[in-house]
Amino acid sequence: MHTKAPATAANAVCGSVTSSGTITRADREQDNVADVALETVAEKRPRRRVGERLYQETWETVAHRFFEPERLEKWQRWQHKFDGQIKSVASSMEFANQMLKSLKDPYTELTPRSFEVLTNDKEPVVSTMILPENIGYVRLTSFYPGTTASQLRHGLLEVSGCRGIVLDLRGNGGGSTDQAIACAQLFLDRGGIVTYESRIWRSNSFRRTEFSLEPNRLLKKISSGESVRVISSKRKYRRVLKKSMPVVVLVDSGSASSSELLLGALKDNGRVLVIGTPTFGKGIGQSVFKHMPNGTELSVTTFKYYTPNGHWAGDAHRGRNPIQPDWHVEGRGRIYRSSLKRDKQLSAAWEHLAA
Repeated sequence: MHTKAPATAANAVCGSVTSSGTITRADREQDNVADVALETVAEKRPRRRVGERLYQETWETVAHRFFEPERLEKWQRWQHKFDGQIKSVASSMEFANQMLKSLKDPYTELTPRSFEVLTNDKEPVVSTMILPENIGYVRLTSFYPGTTASQLRHGLLEVSGCRGIVLDLRGNGGGSTDQAIACAQLFLDRGGIVTYESRIWRSNSFRRTEFSLEPNRLLKKISSGESVRVISSKRKYRRVLKKSMPVVVLVDSGSASSSELLLGALKDNGRVLVIGTPTFGKGIGQSVFKHMPNGTELSVTTFKYYTPNGHWAGDAHRGRNPIQPDWHVEGRGRIYRSSLKRDKQLSAAWEHLAA
């Protein structure tokens, strides 16, 4: 590590030299400690910078995207609250989530990098069977991006020759809103589907986006102040059931988010009869920002959505306004889709369709 040299003050910093010009074991150990200390400082600096950037990007994203600007009245006080205290990404996440909790919205949070499990396009979220008296049963368990509407289409075609159909949305916690919109096209020729309300970037003004159907088109109407723009696109899916085919939808308190979006579109257009118990009551949606510093993910509540008749299901935690069934039938807390005797809600749907 050292060559022969006289013992000077500069040498003394890294270790003294013996009279023979060789380095002692103690000298080498002292040098190693100094090198490690320098490396540690060098490593901490970029970690601290990444942590500081993560915190500030989180603050700014929420400031400009969170769907209720009135809850951001005191947001400015958080911007530099932890200056000098952030030493790493871990401490940045701790402080950032402390800041986010002040919004009292459990859906807005910063989480570590998630290793997504790629969904197999053939992984079933739709199952079908034929009940007695030629009543079709279709169960939809989730809304996977890109695959759910296609699976539901095939499922509905399998039972399209039945006298009536039961669509079971019980326990379906939601998923992709785009897929919920696509699923609504399988039942409807025309009518409203959903209306989104979201903030305009860097503004406290709002934008409304309405989706509706015509026989050959999907319409997207965007309203912002006095500005109105309509975008027309070809429908990806067509109605697959006859207009005369009766449909009963089963729901419960586990039917949430995109399930409520689909249910609202079908119920408000008079296409289905709804049986079960009130839905969960989640009329809000989140945007997930996956490219935050250090691979962390920021989920922010960015929009509300309304059914075609203007019903808002609520924010899912402070105030819920769930979608009510047409027929209130209590279940037993478990879905017995293969047993009409044990599943009171399914039995009620079957009796209505088989009558």
